[in-house]
Amino acid sequence: MIYTIEKANLIIEQLAKFKSIPSYKLSGHFANFGFWEVEVKSALKAIDEHYERFKIMSNGQLNYIDNHGEPIHDYFNICDGVCEFSTGRPILPKRIVNSELKEKRIELLNSYYGLLVRSFNSKIIDKDQLQKFCFDVNISIDVNDLKK
Repeated sequence: MIYTIEKANLIIEQLAKFKSIPSYKLSGHFANFGFWEVEVKSALKAIDEHYERFKIMSNGQLNYIDNHGEPIHDYFNICDGVCEFSTGRPILPKRIVNSELKEKRIELLNSYYGLLVRSFNSKIIDKDQLQKFCFDVNISIDVNDLKK
């Protein structure tokens, strides 16, 4: 699995837990909100910059192959290195499809939004805070999600 996706999944899973805990427990976790805000923004940045990082990594591998002019065998832990079944042509990384990254980004934002709305509806944050947190990651607020 790709690190970018794994990181987002881990954060999504944790934020989902906050949706069903009692409000007094949620307020304790929200006291640590700065941490979660940084985690979400970091995961969004990793998703948004994935393609550029992939190009750099892929080009680095291709440069290595081009500059060594010799067979490059994949590492096989059973053989403790080069294996006689290796072709000498390394397996280059495959890029994740953009739609998977976009879906994960949406899922992460939805989880974050769920935490924010739950915190607002539990009276842990006020409307100005909700608007600021949503604005910071470009999320719009659906008034139907808010308790009157």
